Amino acid sequence: MREQAQAEARRVTEAAQAQIQAERQQALTALRAEVGTLATELASRIVGESLADTARQNRMVDRFLEELEQVPSP
Repeated sequence: MREQAQAEARRVTEAAQAQIQAERQQALTALRAEVGTLATELASRIVGESLADTARQNRMVDRFLEELEQVPSP
């Protein structure tokens, strides 16, 4: 009975660790998505333009690069 109890305890511990790892991975995935959303929103506010639209993102990058080319080198 003692061996059975120890085996059951190991099984429960392993299952709990697997559940914790799965929940941790799920939390990290959700956190990454949230950080990405917040970063895009913040950048949109900083540049004063929505970055959700790919075409708009491309135009903004092109405009930035054009402005960067016009800056005189030291």
